[in-house]
Amino acid sequence: MQTVFAGHRGGKFFKKSVGDGELPQGYRASRPFELGLKITDPSGGNRKWREKFALYLERYAYFFTYDFLIPKMFSNLNSESKQVYSGVRKSLEILYQHYRREGFGSGGEGGKTSDKVADLRLTEDTLVEHVYKDEYFEDLDLWRTARFFAWLGVVQWSEMMERSVNEGLTKRADELEAEAVAARAAATAAAAAAAASGGRTEDGDEESKDKGENEEGSEQTELEALEAQMKAIGKEMQAAMRKRDRKVIAAVMQKRKKIQARIGELRG
Repeated sequence: MQTVFAGHRGGKFFKKSVGDGELPQGYRASRPFELGLKITDPSGGNRKWREKFALYLERYAYFFTYDFLIPKMFSNLNSESKQVYSGVRKSLEILYQHYRREGFGSGGEGGKTSDKVADLRLTEDTLVEHVYKDEYFEDLDLWRTARFFAWLGVVQWSEMMERSVNEGLTKRADELEAEAVAARAAATAAAAAAAASGGRTEDGDEESKDKGENEEGSEQTELEALEAQMKAIGKEMQAAMRKRDRKVIAAVMQKRKKIQARIGELRG
């Protein structure tokens, strides 16, 4: 006798014994294709059997839903928990760099993004920063991860994925647009203030020019030093992630944010 999951009653799962070769209880197929025909038979007389088959099919299909499959798949691959997964994390990061440059404006096979976000590029430097919502890499963003896998061709693009991702991207595009408007307004105000300050002497202009060149050289030297620090921080982050040391990860991320902010000031 075989024991199989049969349903839910009174808050507890229970089991039911069925005969060998029977699926569901009372139906025995001699060959696999007969089982397939029985499952897909739409006739009214087959309704009872379709309802019984549904229990097994729904249970089996659950393991291929986005909610179950995506987190499990990414967690196992990225953690390299088995020897067969060795090197996957590095490969995913390489693919992510292409995704940032080439694939972010499209939704994989059959996918679409709104016109507003078609040219939007990702700001996160690494895949884990892109797919996790928190700095401790515990709260996975299901749809960002699913979208990346859809771009790879691993999972099928869905309307729900498209809608969820587009909402997030549109919000980000609006934020960037607002930042650009504010920057242009600040530049216009600065230009107006400079024009209102009146003419300067030739000696004053020359002095300002020399001062500006010196400051530019100093900023360039600082920028090079900060970029070197960013490379070193990247290695620190990889080491911390391999050890899953949350405190170190958080500290490194804070350090990197400060350096990125300073780089942005120098380049701005």
